[in-house]
Amino acid sequence: MYAYEPINSIKSLGLNAGLKQIAIELRNVFNNYWREDIFSHFERECRKLFKEDGIIDEKKIIRCWTADFRQSGSTELKERFFYAMLYHIGAEQEYYKGNHGAAGLLAMRSAHELGRFDGWRACMETINAPYNGRIKGGEAGKAIREDAYIELFRYIQSGPIKEGSTWKSKEDVIRDCEQRLQSYINKKYPLFSFMADNFIDNSLSKKGLVKDAFLSYKKAVKDKVDTDSTPSDQINSQNAKTNADLTFDQRLSFLQRQQDCASPANETDSSNEQGADPDEQP
Repeated sequence: MYAYEPINSIKSLGLNAGLKQIAIELRNVFNNYWREDIFSHFERECRKLFKEDGIIDEKKIIRCWTADFRQSGSTELKERFFYAMLYHIGAEQEYYKGNHGAAGLLAMRSAHELGRFDGWRACMETINAPYNGRIKGGEAGKAIREDAYIELFRYIQSGPIKEGSTWKSKEDVIRDCEQRLQSYINKKYPLFSFMADNFIDNSLSKKGLVKDAFLSYKKAVKDKVDTDSTPSDQINSQNAKTNADLTFDQRLSFLQRQQDCASPANETDSSNEQGADPDEQP
């Protein structure tokens, strides 16, 4: 029934109409909470147990749900909903026997148990909200760090900002890329706490595409042949087509295409250092 109806409206509804509304509410709640289960199966099993006298065993109550749903979810919620259904079945039978007083009492108990079910469900959702929020927050943080990793990889591929300069160490890369990466994350994810310097240092230290790209750059500097064109110029020219405005999905695709960019000659250098994949970034 609709909440907060005038008393006269409720009185004029009649017991039969009230029972029908409770039946509709029971079906709706079942279909909303156990979306993949079958209400007709549940109702049929409840009617079988209605014939039993006394307290009904918990195992029998659980069997009112189909096999896929018997072991999942709260047993207490199942019991409360079961008795809401059971009392409604009793109310219907008493009504058709002409025992309207008993029917009214059973209908009241059915509505009461349905309210307890709904209240307990809301309580459990409130209790679980912080836990679920932490899970979702962790997943979001991982996605943001992956985005930052791809952006940093693009910086390394493009080479130093200042034309003609070179990166001789991780510290040079951090000084050159920290502000750019921090601004990128702050603008795109303003509520996310991010330390660009630590992130760049970890990414350059651990095994992955960023480290491989940096090692490739260092080797290009070491093995330069053409003195008229610095390695940083060569790298900048080679990666000039990289677009800073790529979407996140395009960035992921770009990262995958760059899996083979690392030079095989880096295997000896990189084998002496330990690290982690992008998914393991802090």
